Amino acid sequence: MSVLRVHSVYIITNDGRAAFSEIFSDIAPPIDLVSAMFIAMQSFVQEVTGNYFSKLSAGPFLFVSERAGEFFIVMVSNQSDEALDKIKQIGVTFLKRYKSKIDNWKGDTKDFESFKANVIEILGLSEVEETRVDPKNTLTSQTLLTLPTDEARVAREMLKVRECDIEELSIMMGEKPIKLIPVIQQLLRKGIIGQENKAGKIHYFIS
Repeated sequence: MSVLRVHSVYIITNDGRAAFSEIFSDIAPPIDLVSAMFIAMQSFVQEVTGNYFSKLSAGPFLFVSERAGEFFIVMVSNQSDEALDKIKQIGVTFLKRYKSKIDNWKGDTKDFESFKANVIEILGLSEVEETRVDPKNTLTSQTLLTLPTDEARVAREMLKVRECDIEELSIMMGEKPIKLIPVIQQLLRKGIIGQENKAGKIHYFIS
């Protein structure tokens, strides 16, 4: 059994609004993409089967969910048998703590900000540190010639904007974030791009 590695925990309303998010890794898919995909899939499965699904695999990610009133609690992790147990614990705690707010939620995400401590405690994790990793190498036209095609394409886009997050890069390149993440990780390992966590969102940059 794989050791559980949690990338993020999101709480989403049944109409797709984000109510809570906590990021634990720099490859966590952004909440707006998760929300759109998740709600569309849940609607389809519910219409066909009459039930909601609790687990979905997509590439390296496992999405597990727990229903809590008008909300879905979604955890994104690696493929691990522990995930379903953890999401159930998170769901039970959320219902117990916020029962009155769940029934009468007006859309203010501040209502659930304090739930971060519960999530961290249940998962036995710590928050992503506000850290910066600078590039080790300057990105030049000569460097581009030494890179594999997929890495060179991403690097060229980075030269244009100097800094961006995964959603912005996805839009610029017309590629899904899940396809770009492995390429970005390679460029990070080679020291060609850097990264900085700003308020829970990872930004990539070049020197």
